[in-house]
Amino acid sequence: QSTWGSWFVKTKMSRFHVSLRPVVNAAVPWMFRQTSSVVVAPARFAMVRSAIARSDTMQSVRSVGQLFGARSFMSRAVISDSLQLSCKLPRWGQRFTSTVAEAVSKQAPVIEDMTVSRLCKPGTERAIGYWLAGSAGLIFVMVLLGGYTRLRRAGLSMTTWKPLGSMPPQSAEEWEKEFERYKTFPEYRTANQGMTVHEFKYIYYVEWAHRMWGRMLGFVFAVPFTYFAARGYIKKPLFGRLSLMFAMGGAQGLIGWWMVKSGLEEPKNTNAVARVSPYRLATHLISAFGIYGYVLWNAMTLLRPAPGALHSTAEAIRQVNSLRRFALPVCLLVGLTAFSGAFVAGLDAGHAYNDWPLMAGDFIPEGILSFEPLWTNFFENTATVQFDHRMLAYTTLAAVTALFVRGQGKPLHPSVRKALHSLIGMTYIQALIGISTLMMCVPVHLGVSHQGGALATLSFALYVLHTLRRPTPAALKQIQQSIQAATKAV
Repeated sequence: QSTWGSWFVKTKMSRFHVSLRPVVNAAVPWMFRQTSSVVVAPARFAMVRSAIARSDTMQSVRSVGQLFGARSFMSRAVISDSLQLSCKLPRWGQRFTSTVAEAVSKQAPVIEDMTVSRLCKPGTERAIGYWLAGSAGLIFVMVLLGGYTRLRRAGLSMTTWKPLGSMPPQSAEEWEKEFERYKTFPEYRTANQGMTVHEFKYIYYVEWAHRMWGRMLGFVFAVPFTYFAARGYIKKPLFGRLSLMFAMGGAQGLIGWWMVKSGLEEPKNTNAVARVSPYRLATHLISAFGIYGYVLWNAMTLLRPAPGALHSTAEAIRQVNSLRRFALPVCLLVGLTAFSGAFVAGLDAGHAYNDWPLMAGDFIPEGILSFEPLWTNFFENTATVQFDHRMLAYTTLAAVTALFVRGQGKPLHPSVRKALHSLIGMTYIQALIGISTLMMCVPVHLGVSHQGGALATLSFALYVLHTLRRPTPAALKQIQQSIQAATKAV
């Protein structure tokens, strides 16, 4: 700091120090009115002006940095622009404020995330966070593979399950044996009568790739987990979370086989095409979404700034609390819409009512509540399931739009604004993909895109909630202590 200060005084400050006093006198009160900080006291103005009066240039810059340090989320550009707007400086003054802003950004205190320090050894959060983010990315690909497997009707091609996996058939005789085994199950008779061995190989490899990707994902998760735990990088709370993730991944494999077994049984209706139970498929898909969301949330906790660094003023915290109360039900609605989509997939309901915005010429289709008992319509009736999914999609679109509008004009951190823009953009894209998928009778590429779009929309919804976390009392106390320590040092 002394080296930087000497260079700064010699090259930048010596000629303009006379003009420093009106700059600070004009800028500081204006900035204080904007901050409404919970930790900055009016006495800090006197400290800054006292340093100016003593002609202590570096002390002045340091004091301004400590003053603005309470607004740790303020970027160098924001501070520079604020100084320029408040003082209407000439060109040389603009260069001066840019330099002061750089000093301010370097002087701002770093707010430690008390949650992160409780989860892992300091300095390891980036490595663990990137590992979890990579695992979430692999789960995302897994969900896309699952959608492709379902749309290609390949999920029932492998009629046995081995927890550790196995290689596909290697010889023509082995392929013939596997194909003959497949012919004994209902899907061949009801959907793939006349299939050749070559065609069977394709769907077999699709299902095999889906299963082996899951096993590879388990290996990629388990090995770094063991390494981090052995080195003492992971503390007890995070160890519990990671153990739960691993257990959920193992359970997901069991759920997948439980789902497949339902499709290997004879359908209740002799004229129906063999397919897996929509209830089990929905369980399998939603559990995948849940695992992905849990991994992603913990990755963001380790990689993203602490809430105290994003929302460190009374006004910012008040706005965050207000917006979070509205954002939480919106995000739950996003999840509920994805849940209803799982039943649309399970019933192949996207192949019916391929007009939009009406359904077979009506807004409410016929036979929407024709099943008995009544509750089964919402899970087994194609018309009801698709109607519900459409209505939930419209409601989600309106709710996300309302959330975005509600966030406009509020003094929010740029990360919150970025999250809101990402969520509303992805929601509208997902709606367009969904309409296109329906009207084109679910082509494979659009069906997979729609399933991936649902997961992407959920990702941005979690991103919004994560940026709206409220600073803990310990974090607020830390901010106040850092400012008080800086004041005593001055």
